Amino acid sequence: MGGMRDVSARVTALGRQADGLDDHWTVDFARQGKTVVHTLRAKHPRAHEVSPVEITLTGSGPLAPDLAQAVRRSLGFGLPEEVVLPRGAVESLTVSGPEWLSGEHRDVEVRWQPADKVPLAETAVEVAFLDGEHVTACYPGRWRMSGAAV
Repeated sequence: MGGMRDVSARVTALGRQADGLDDHWTVDFARQGKTVVHTLRAKHPRAHEVSPVEITLTGSGPLAPDLAQAVRRSLGFGLPEEVVLPRGAVESLTVSGPEWLSGEHRDVEVRWQPADKVPLAETAVEVAFLDGEHVTACYPGRWRMSGAAV
């Protein structure tokens, strides 16, 4: 390796590869210790209309009361603060959308973060937490977004 310049050049090349995956979406990425964080980002304001991405969360049991309250607030009134669903609370995260992005993921932490801009779209959502095959909690709400994070 050629030092920091080489690292920067390799990261820039990976960014170009990520940008080339799709006309409407790209993935920003970061390494935090041994973890790679992916953030889905729209390339233009209509990406969610011409190439929709749907994320389905399946929970693995009831949430702690303070986390359940934060989820209810975020789904019902928008997202004033970050909400983190830890690995133990998420059984699976399924993404439907472009082929390169679609799939089911397990052993994941999910983070909702406040949007930087005024939302462009709004949709009804429902988050359900299961205990085996039985729903233990269900929270309806509205999701507003100008992009999406995974």
